[in-house]
Amino acid sequence: MWKITQYNQGVWLMAILLGFSVTLKAHDHPKDAAREAAWRKQEIAIARQEGLDTLPEYRAAVDSCRRSWLRTAVADSARLEEATRRSYQYLAQRGEGLRCLVSEIFRPLPQNATARAQQRAEAEMDSLYQALQQGADFSQLASSHSDHPGVHEVASLQRPVEWEEAVFSTPEGSYTHPFHTPQGLHIVQVWRRTPLPPYEEMRPQLQEALGPHSWQQITQAAAGRMKKAFGYRPHQAGIDELLRQGQTKQTLFTLHGRAYTGDDFARFAQAHPYRLRRQWNDFLLRSLLACEEQMLAESHPEVEQRLALWSDSLLWQLAARRHWGDEALSDTIRLKAYFESHRSDFHWKEVRYRGIVLQCASKRVAKQARKLLKALPPSEWMEAIRLMFNKGQEPQIEAKQGVFAAGDHPWIDHFVFKQEKPQPHPDFPIATCVGHKQKGPEQWSEVGEELRQAYRNHLRTAWRERHGASVKVEINQEELKTVNSQGSN
Repeated sequence: MWKITQYNQGVWLMAILLGFSVTLKAHDHPKDAAREAAWRKQEIAIARQEGLDTLPEYRAAVDSCRRSWLRTAVADSARLEEATRRSYQYLAQRGEGLRCLVSEIFRPLPQNATARAQQRAEAEMDSLYQALQQGADFSQLASSHSDHPGVHEVASLQRPVEWEEAVFSTPEGSYTHPFHTPQGLHIVQVWRRTPLPPYEEMRPQLQEALGPHSWQQITQAAAGRMKKAFGYRPHQAGIDELLRQGQTKQTLFTLHGRAYTGDDFARFAQAHPYRLRRQWNDFLLRSLLACEEQMLAESHPEVEQRLALWSDSLLWQLAARRHWGDEALSDTIRLKAYFESHRSDFHWKEVRYRGIVLQCASKRVAKQARKLLKALPPSEWMEAIRLMFNKGQEPQIEAKQGVFAAGDHPWIDHFVFKQEKPQPHPDFPIATCVGHKQKGPEQWSEVGEELRQAYRNHLRTAWRERHGASVKVEINQEELKTVNSQGSN
């Protein structure tokens, strides 16, 4: 369930504002951009028909965002800058990159696993790591030996600290040593890391995502100005009775002509169970801010206009997550079924070779290796080579397994694609290969993001069609300029 608690509202808003959500790639053609804008407009309307804009979680997020923007306008600038820089430094200290695109070999290991089960799992991961060092294809091993196959984008602060320390310190294109987390054992390959944007670029999002405690300190500095602006008049007898007895029926103070009483404080205190002195200070500050927000909403209509655009974007993202985003894509049974019924859509433009290329120390070794591998499933090939030919001090075979396109490996180019024979390796002069040609991937887990994107588009179209939505695109150049400018921000 899509939940936002009082504690994690700030974190959730930061996730939205930093883009940890369903997004679409930019379109190169004006007609595509116009169509995408028209689809989003329809989908926001459909989301409202479904009542997604009435969910308490959605309303809480919108209200929290409104308060954040209005508070930014009244905040003490020096304290706001200090808190914002502190948030940025915290993100920077937690990892070298904000997001990583990774593949993972993962085996779950319960916390109560026996010593024997742990040793067996560690031995298996060590064996896979050695196979990688000898040239095994990471994606191939992940698809056959991992509970998390495929390519994933992971943001910092989303995984255990052990995972982040190992992965965020690994260079792009490399993979980690086997390591433990509370969930199990991992080997992770880092494909791409998105670095933390510069502070100046992130400042608006960081300010909007500051938590309640930070805002309490920032706005406290503006309390004197707000008291003067709204004609704050304390009623000391009521305040003294409240602080002495914990309750009162008297008036506590007036702001902007309105009296705030002990009953108003009691309702606030019930929802904020702090110590009495802190409750009183918070009640006064919240009352001042409520007046400030009301005045700003009336005098700054651009804030409400900006909020309306943000709310539409948030509503679209909620619909996307539910109907064609991560929640829908987590159904691997339906994802596999879609691949099987659309297998030809994922055929490669050129035929490829699935197999293993062996560079051997002698003809005898090459002959023995071919005979051995033909009797085994491909998932056991690299381990068999390691145990039978490379266990001693002098390895007999240099092997690389995977799916090869023309140009990926010189010996595959020679044997399969009939290109020029390469220069033999001086220590492994005899080359051979075992495998077969194929037009496309064998399993849905090998397709990765291409399959997810195709299935996402299928689900999105089906959702619109269920509601009778259709799009006729007529390009309005002025609207197109708006679409393009929004996409570049």
